[in-house]
Amino acid sequence: MKQTLLLVTLVSLSFLVVGCTTNHAKQRVEKYYTAFKNENYEKAFNHLLIFDKHYDAGTTLSESEAKDKYIKKINYLEQKGYQLKDFEIQEVRSDDGGPPIVQSLVTIKIDDKTKKVKEFIQVTENGLFIDLSEGDKYAHYRDGKMNVNIKKPK
Repeated sequence: MKQTLLLVTLVSLSFLVVGCTTNHAKQRVEKYYTAFKNENYEKAFNHLLIFDKHYDAGTTLSESEAKDKYIKKINYLEQKGYQLKDFEIQEVRSDDGGPPIVQSLVTIKIDDKTKKVKEFIQVTENGLFIDLSEGDKYAHYRDGKMNVNIKKPK
């Protein structure tokens, strides 16, 4: 009887922990998207995992240098007529005990053409990593990767 009670307690606690982690991950991604959608780019920046080439290696830039680089990336997006119009969190999961992954459907507008794209964001303790954005060739200009060549306007 004690073993059954212990097992039920442990299972209940694991569901509680997973539920809290899932809600926290969802909230963090929602805050990023909301800030970006509202053109509060500094706030959006503060939610991101900032890195140079690989997401687990960090950056050599100071925080102010990284913010400046991020704003340059955003300026490039604005020149392209890029806007994040809306988002919908579809699923939050954790694969093999790794960080939670949030799957979203993001509505973007580029030069008056609107489309919906699927996007995956890993929620790490150091920030959000936009892992994969299917169909959004400009997603890497709004993520935390600092080693991005910004094309000059024609």
